[in-house]
Amino acid sequence: MGSVIIHRDGYDPVSTAGDIDASFVRARPFAGFLRRRSFQRSDHCRSRAADRPTTPTIYGVSTIARRATPSYRFGVIERTDHLAQLLHEAILVAERTRDRTVLRHLRGARLSLHESFDTDVPIRVDIISGRVFARGLPIAFSRAELAVVIALALNERGVPSELLAEDLYPNADITAAANTLKVNVHRVRRRAGSHNVIRHADGRYRLGETIDVDLPRAESELRCLRLGRCLTSEARDRMERLRRRVLEGRPAFILQWSWFDETEQRLRELGRELTLLLARDALDEEHYQRALELVAELGREDPLDEVAAEIAIRAFLLAGDHAAAVLHYRRYASVLQREINSRPSEDLRALVREA
Repeated sequence: MGSVIIHRDGYDPVSTAGDIDASFVRARPFAGFLRRRSFQRSDHCRSRAADRPTTPTIYGVSTIARRATPSYRFGVIERTDHLAQLLHEAILVAERTRDRTVLRHLRGARLSLHESFDTDVPIRVDIISGRVFARGLPIAFSRAELAVVIALALNERGVPSELLAEDLYPNADITAAANTLKVNVHRVRRRAGSHNVIRHADGRYRLGETIDVDLPRAESELRCLRLGRCLTSEARDRMERLRRRVLEGRPAFILQWSWFDETEQRLRELGRELTLLLARDALDEEHYQRALELVAELGREDPLDEVAAEIAIRAFLLAGDHAAAVLHYRRYASVLQREINSRPSEDLRALVREA
């Protein structure tokens, strides 16, 4: 993939992104200077382009396409995606080596890269895994920065800045919390390479319109599938992958956020509903052993889950193992009696009697 290098004598597409390292040796530190220089040249400077030396002097890296050439505009999109990946990897290396000078150049180049397009950077907030992705690549947010993004992702309409600061920094005074929030918002925008990733209006912070949040979308798809009569092979595989991701859990530091407790419970419920959906589908497909494996996971998580017990009993009955169905029912009834001094519902007792 190629990139665009700013030379004194104009734009020059190069065939590989390997020239990036050489360009940074003589790059100036301010990305804004590069953008102004590329777009605000005077006619006088252009008229003297022919008199300049043929050997180019590199001032920095830019991915700003020449808008007067539409055919090149289409090609630069693919090269920009590749360059974004290279910059992301270079930034991770610079962060590990703590080379602040190189890191400043790389972040400035990434900011120039994303701001050169009319549309916002496609960003996906993966609440299920506790990560954020830009152009398919994970963004190396700090824990404080990640907390800001996830908190806003959980509130589609935005959050008043005072409430957000209070939730994120409960042990700080009002002024310190507000200042810390502003700093972290600035850092999120810088790391994401887009100012519009977090917007502020009418005293409220919210994510940009183009930000994709996975949890509401997953819950909506699950509701639609539950209304259907059976799952397609594609939907079944998709739900199984989603179930595994949900059950893998979030990083331990996220679970320490008190304001995340309700969301964690929401995710656990999502995992349960996905497991039940797949277990019922396995019954319909006559995969009784698979159904038993799925509800066994729910039983270990919550031995009092009657829906899981019912599916297990039905699986045994449909497989022709009446004795196993009765034994499972008795074990479940014993747990109910011992734990909460209760008994199975009438529907579950009738299921065993009528078998």
